[in-house]
Amino acid sequence: MRPVIGLAVVAILTWGLLAWGPSLWGRAAVTGPYNDLEGIEAGSSYALEPGAILAPGDAVCYRVGTEEKLRTCFAWVAGTEGARIEVRGGTLLVDGAASRWKPPTDFPDAGPLSVPTGHIFVVSLRHRLDSFAYGPIPLAAVRGRLTGFP
Repeated sequence: MRPVIGLAVVAILTWGLLAWGPSLWGRAAVTGPYNDLEGIEAGSSYALEPGAILAPGDAVCYRVGTEEKLRTCFAWVAGTEGARIEVRGGTLLVDGAASRWKPPTDFPDAGPLSVPTGHIFVVSLRHRLDSFAYGPIPLAAVRGRLTGFP
């Protein structure tokens, strides 16, 4: 009787991990005050879609910094690999068209920069941890596209 109960417990745990595990592990938690994206709240958690094909306008979670101090960040994708990024007259241009995102107010005219293969250009509100501060972000640093983001 005990082996049957043991097998039943293992089966139930395995089923639970397969059914709910990905939704528990594939999340990005916002710790502390976070003011680089409008609509994101401290203590909230967003589902991640790892490995998604990213497009301009997607909200993403990525990590930047050194191995000793990696920071989890959130931003919008402004350009994907091959996109031409430049700043002219206080306007962020992506492939020659004005973007809905603004560069830092004191950012001089710059570019064009071609987003390298395997990278994305991301933009946040305060620009402390986005591509204006770190350059194009490697896709390897992207944890995933945020789903259910406002």
